[in-house]
Amino acid sequence: MAALACVVCGEPHAAESKSCSLCGTSISNEANSTTVPASPAEGPFDAALDPADSSSAVSPQSVSAEEGPRAGAASGSRVCPDCDMTYGSEYADSFCVCGAELQARDLASSNPPIPANPPAVAPALAQRPPAGSPCLVVYSKDRQPLCYHVLNKDVVMIGRSDPVRGDFPDLDLAELVAPEEARRISRKHAIVLRSRESQSFVLRPLAKNTGTQFERVLAADLVDYPLIDGSRLVLGGIVRIKFEIMK
Repeated sequence: MAALACVVCGEPHAAESKSCSLCGTSISNEANSTTVPASPAEGPFDAALDPADSSSAVSPQSVSAEEGPRAGAASGSRVCPDCDMTYGSEYADSFCVCGAELQARDLASSNPPIPANPPAVAPALAQRPPAGSPCLVVYSKDRQPLCYHVLNKDVVMIGRSDPVRGDFPDLDLAELVAPEEARRISRKHAIVLRSRESQSFVLRPLAKNTGTQFERVLAADLVDYPLIDGSRLVLGGIVRIKFEIMK
């Protein structure tokens, strides 16, 4: 019999479990569980990618319909409101490889651009931690650090808060970007896991997130990606993050 796993983060759990021990998701019935996915093979990671350089991401033309992690998109021509790439009916994903949700061409052309300037961040968030601290550094569009989040827990949830639904991530990106941009981030977007034995870190995009770019590739849901000093991420096609060991 296949082991059960949390539908959000993929963590295995016993059949009688009421909630996931990793991400806290309620496990009330079989709809909140899935089978444990097989371990993926490691791929290449390019440490030279600039977090603010969206041009170095994978081109949408090189992504086939089978590669889309979320099928069921409407047929017809669609366009990315962020990078203006166009997709035909054969592309089954609802999201561009940059992470933004695709729209019908006439709808995308009528939408105003998202404000470029995020709200001001409290100075304490941007204070540089001591040397040797492993951090997730959130960058603004002009490549300035908005926040240093020290990874001092075994599990760090990245997302945006929603008090009504009871979602309170450790790294709340809704505090760092404009509301229009924050809505592109899933409430439970990804987690960073720390190995106490090796003191290494991995990034795991959670199920149904709104797009996670790891270096030059669109990351798959529930797959662990090793983080090394300088690893770059783009969440929801809008929020740029870098994993750094403070010097």
